[in-house]
Amino acid sequence: MFAERGFHGASVEEIAERAGYTRGAFYSNFDGKDEVLLALYDRRIDTEIADVSKMVSSAASPTELLAALRGRAASPFDLAWHMLSLELALYAMRNPRVRPKFAKRMRALRRAYERGIKAQFALAGIEPPAPLAHLALILQALDEGIPTQHAIDPTAVGRDSFFDAITLLFEAAASLSRSREGTS
Repeated sequence: MFAERGFHGASVEEIAERAGYTRGAFYSNFDGKDEVLLALYDRRIDTEIADVSKMVSSAASPTELLAALRGRAASPFDLAWHMLSLELALYAMRNPRVRPKFAKRMRALRRAYERGIKAQFALAGIEPPAPLAHLALILQALDEGIPTQHAIDPTAVGRDSFFDAITLLFEAAASLSRSREGTS
């Protein structure tokens, strides 16, 4: 409902009906629509972090990890999920009460990115060329922005654009790290 109608366009009644519950059942589990939206986001992100963490821990090299991630992304683009994520981000930006709750989730996601980045640089046997928090922010911006570009202009922005970008950035960062190590 949120993806179809937006946060404000989706009523509690419609959300409850779609889920097969009553309005009373809705309010016995959630204080409001924002809690439902955050719960949906948490469930999806927790699953994605767990899936990708398994890939990170089992990859023998950064190249192997990127190949596994590309394979995972071979499934059809989930436009409804992407719109739901954007809806939550917009709602959080407009709502000072929800903003810190969503910011906390964004920080947790960046920490997951940091762990993955750290593991890949360790596999490559080099130090990251910048603080992990900064590299994670770059990765998060790409992971959120490129799907939006793909959704709007799929002919010009392919599904692999994200992986092409992170491959290029990892190779550039690795080269920078090796260059810095050689001049130390």
